[in-house]
Amino acid sequence: MLAANHMKTILTLLFSYLSIGYVKAQTNEISSMLSSTGNCQKVTSKCYSVKNGFCSTSLYIDSDSTFTYESGCEGRSRVTIGKWRNINDSLHLYPFKKSEIQPICNLELIGNSSPDTTTIFIIKDKLGSPLNDLIMPKGKTYDIHDPIMFQLMVNNWKDSLVISTSKIDTLELPRLTSLTGKNYIFSTKELPSVVKITVNLNSAALLYDEIVYVENIPKSWRINKKKLTHEKLILELNK
Repeated sequence: MLAANHMKTILTLLFSYLSIGYVKAQTNEISSMLSSTGNCQKVTSKCYSVKNGFCSTSLYIDSDSTFTYESGCEGRSRVTIGKWRNINDSLHLYPFKKSEIQPICNLELIGNSSPDTTTIFIIKDKLGSPLNDLIMPKGKTYDIHDPIMFQLMVNNWKDSLVISTSKIDTLELPRLTSLTGKNYIFSTKELPSVVKITVNLNSAALLYDEIVYVENIPKSWRINKKKLTHEKLILELNK
């Protein structure tokens, strides 16, 4: 009897060890896919912009010395990210190359994983704004006529997204892929209870599904009170 109980204990411990190892492997896969800089800091932002019908141009100046330049029309977006400096009352922009963009600031995996359950995703940009529409099932778009996507949309809860991992097997971040050229695709199998992602970007870089990254933008701006001027282009500070 004692021998049987001892063997049962050994088998239980072995099963737990193997399960933990499998979950750890899955966790490492997610961590590798969404590798983070770990350099998160509280950021504020000023926005200068101009609108022309369905088109607009905006320049976001963030307190961490980075900028986001976004221009586009009707759901299409041209985006540039980089560093900025003030020199003699002029604003100078230094764009990153596409390969230099590090989009993930922090990744937190909380709780145990188990099959046929749900995972809560909490995704925010570096200003703390929610980015629930950043993640979606692979190959899907947000369509209220699609039952799976409709379920995802109605399951937005308190700035989070509740995803049924028993119904969706693969997730992706297509806007990050468009912006950086890297694939962000991962399995939902054995995801933990909560996944927290802090994106190392201003959400202005991720407004639309169609994103083109460009480096050739106006790089020198004259500062005039609440305006930025480059030749004939004038951007006004948003209130």
